[in-house]
This record gives sequence, structure tokens and C-alpha cells, in this order.
Amino acid sequence: MNQRQTIIGWIALCLAMGTAQAAEQGLTQNHAEVYDCTLKEGHGIEEVIRFGREVYTPWAREEGLAGQTFLWTPVSVAAPYDTADFRWIDYAANWRGYVEGMKAWQRPSAEPLKKQLASLADCRLPVQIRSLAIDSSDNYTSEGLLLLGKCSFKPQVRLSDDQIASHLRLREWDGLVEEDIFEAIWYTTLGIEGESWDFLQITAGSDEAIAQILDEGMVGATPAAQRPFQCEGDLHRWVNLR
Repeated sequence: MNQRQTIIGWIALCLAMGTAQAAEQGLTQNHAEVYDCTLKEGHGIEEVIRFGREVYTPWAREEGLAGQTFLWTPVSVAAPYDTADFRWIDYAANWRGYVEGMKAWQRPSAEPLKKQLASLADCRLPVQIRSLAIDSSDNYTSEGLLLLGKCSFKPQVRLSDDQIASHLRLREWDGLVEEDIFEAIWYTTLGIEGESWDFLQITAGSDEAIAQILDEGMVGATPAAQRPFQCEGDLHRWVNLR
């Protein structure tokens, strides 16, 4: 995957240090793998969703793979990151979980899946992500909208993960309950260089929750003008495949 076709953040700290830091700060760390994909002529996104839910998910269950899989489609995405028709995101608990999934994908049982997916779309090599969930919950909806903030620190500013999270948390806003939203900080670990931001802000939720966030201008606990970083936003639609 090249720089123009991905949406992922900067090179992370050492993974072992990151794991310890996240644990101390109460953030939930996961490993994410992100593929930028282009639909082949004559095929639509609903076919990919059906493949993910009816073929890929049962296969992953039979292989004993933990984790989750999501699909993003662009709604309002600025160039040059608007070229992908969809993004396929696999979450694992850690790098060991990633390796288990990689080995399963190399087994004969995965060959029919590879052929079916290849008939629907072309997917580029993935970017590897260190994802830090903020006050994470497993009780979110099965699909909705996702705000992606491409965030850069202001001059002379560097913050810890927990300090960033303190500016982004939305849990205390009236009318937004835990199952309405999912918030995370993303850093890259491998597969990208030359990006122009320091981290990504992920805010996903039901259509109604994200609409409320946008209407009331509350993308984060701290008003944008008072933050020690600034973010440029994109809007995606997300679907939970497994």
C-alpha cells in the first residue's frame, strides 16, 4: 500500500513499551490490519459484506480465530485518500493473534475464500496499526458512521497516550451512552512512511450518535480551539462483519 492510498498515522513506539503504557493508563490495546480495496467492475459493496458475514466469518470461527473484522466505505473523504472503494480492517488482541490469523489464511481451507474475495475486489498490502481503545465497549451497534480525525500536534507539543485520550473522551456528554460510540487512537507500526499527521482519532457509532456529535460540535471532551493538536476529519460508514 502506498502513501497516497492509505489513511493511517505515524510510526509508533516500541510495541512492548506501548503495551505496558496502555495497560497502566487503562486504554485497551489491540492490533489492527488495514487493507485498502477497489471493487472489480460489475461488483458492489453488498457482495463484499455478504462474503464477510456468510463466508469469512464462519471460516474464522472454524479456525478458532479471535478478534473482529470491520468494513469501511467512504462517505466524505478528502483526496488523496478517497481512492479506495472500501477498507477491510481485521482486529486481533496482539501480534500473536495476528500471526495465528496469518497462518490460518495460508492453509488450504482458505484457498476458496481467497479466490472469492479476489473475484470481488483488489486489495493492496496492509498497514499494521497499534489501536488504543478509549473506554471501550463491546455493546455497540452492527453498523453506523465513523469520524476519522487526522491529527497533528501543535508546535513544541508532545503528549502521552493518556493525555491524548483525556481530550477525546465523549462519555460524559449527556445523551451519549456507552453502547452508542467507540473511540480509539491509532498509530502505525509497519507499512507506511511520510504521512503528515501524528495520530488518528477514531469515533464510531450509530447514525444517530454521530449525527448528535456533529450537530453539537462535540468531537472530543476538549473544544477544538483549546486542544494541543488539530485534526482534519473524514467521514466513513462502517459495518461489523464479525
